[in-house]
Amino acid sequence: MQIGTPRLSKAIFNYYLLKINTKTTLEQITAKLISLQRLDDKLRTIVLEFDGLFIPSDLIFLVERVKAIAQNLDFTICAIQEHPGLVDSSIVNIPLVNYSNITECDVKVDTLIVEDPVRSGMRIEHNADIIVTSFVSDNAEIISSGNIHVYGEARGRLIAGNEGDKSKRIFAAKFNAAFISIGGIEKLIEGLYKSYDTFPVIVHSIKFDISKIISATGDVLAMGFIIVSPIIMTILVLDLILGIISRAAPQINAFQVSYTIKPTVGLLLLLLLLTTFMEILTGLFNNQNRMFF
Repeated sequence: MQIGTPRLSKAIFNYYLLKINTKTTLEQITAKLISLQRLDDKLRTIVLEFDGLFIPSDLIFLVERVKAIAQNLDFTICAIQEHPGLVDSSIVNIPLVNYSNITECDVKVDTLIVEDPVRSGMRIEHNADIIVTSFVSDNAEIISSGNIHVYGEARGRLIAGNEGDKSKRIFAAKFNAAFISIGGIEKLIEGLYKSYDTFPVIVHSIKFDISKIISATGDVLAMGFIIVSPIIMTILVLDLILGIISRAAPQINAFQVSYTIKPTVGLLLLLLLLTTFMEILTGLFNNQNRMFF
């Protein structure tokens, strides 16, 4: 079963509220409870809260697994927040309660300091600031609900404020990230919306007229012949001259000499006619849309 990142972010009087969504994994839940052990070595009471996307059969299985993990780490699950898909008063002998009217306060989560390089393929996710004292490689990913600090070169994907906080920032000594996000999908949507102000969409009504396309194709072929015909005629005359020389003086390998003469003459002729060619090309491309509009 797959379930996103559980968030241990609320402390309500004498227990912690562990929120779990449909993408959170059991490994992530275990890691969160281990982190909570380090944060608070006294309080061992947990209340579970599941999002509304769970179905009752999945909830029963998941609660059994989470309960076993909690017992192994010396935690007690005292209650489960009421869920819209459940009609019973308890799950696995754990009561369902409603804590929506009780005051909540944030739990401080320590900054994560990563001293090793974050290499390609690695993914680091944390519910607070992340500090990388080395570098972040291509195809690596840093996801933080707080700020991101990289003391070396920052490549890969950097995502700060992934829970929608637009006030978070990304700091890097050398910034070459392939992808950045601040404030999650809200910031991405805002950027897409503003991009239309910078690069407005231009819509044309395109109409294909076969007669115009045939006419334009004929123009292209005619202009191509006009461009190359002087060079072809010059090379033809040059071949005739070399042929006469070869007949008059057989000891001269005229065609071997032509390998040097032809490119030189063709290049000189092209330079001489360049101005004329530019006028022809300008006339061709000045109205390139005439085939469609």
